[in-house]
Amino acid sequence: MDINKSTIEGSIGLAGSSSGLMDKNSEVILANVDVATGATFTDAASNYSNISGAVHHNVNLSASVTAVENAYSNDSTLAATQTFSGSKLNAPLTVQGTAGVNVIDINGNLTQKLTLNGPAASRWVVNVTGQIQLNAGAGIVTTGGVHTDQVIIDYESSKTLQINSAVIDGNIIDPLSAAQINMSTINGNLYFGSNQTIAINSGLITAPTPKALSSVLVILGAVGGFGLLQNAIRRNGGLQMLKLA
Repeated sequence: MDINKSTIEGSIGLAGSSSGLMDKNSEVILANVDVATGATFTDAASNYSNISGAVHHNVNLSASVTAVENAYSNDSTLAATQTFSGSKLNAPLTVQGTAGVNVIDINGNLTQKLTLNGPAASRWVVNVTGQIQLNAGAGIVTTGGVHTDQVIIDYESSKTLQINSAVIDGNIIDPLSAAQINMSTINGNLYFGSNQTIAINSGLITAPTPKALSSVLVILGAVGGFGLLQNAIRRNGGLQMLKLA
């Protein structure tokens, strides 16, 4: 995981044998870096001056890793309430949701703007089987009363996740692919799997709304992946970015 010229409004967790690098170009982490046994973290400035919290080594992140993996697996078993594929994905798409859990299956590449519109009581699981490749003007955004802490985006493709000059409202679980996030704003948390190359350049990773007092995510609810992710986050004090292994 390479972080360059970016701001992370929360903590980073590095599990397994993963590694993290902060370049010398004004990165800011507004909480902690939790490094599991076997993982590594390097601050190119060698002084951790841009980390508001502390760097903790030999942290047991197994509960968080298991909870995120279980949430991802559980989401894949949920019956879709709406499915989109083919020509429907060739233009910006607005999905109208209802109170409760909305399971949206995107069976194809997502290159256009996706808008999730619903009441405050709506929760969202978005399963994307194709490649996410979003550029300026595209993105995944929420409208109406939707809170970004109630949106989980499960990326099921092995093709590189690409977000360039776009906005994402929600929490991304990406266990399979590499990721390139450039000049973009992610209003949510990021969870990456093992042996992936992750590059975040000139990005802003914010805590989703409504923000917890600690500026990290607390996902409410116990339906689908929400309860499982809630456990992952609370057990380790709130991890805004987690590299699983």
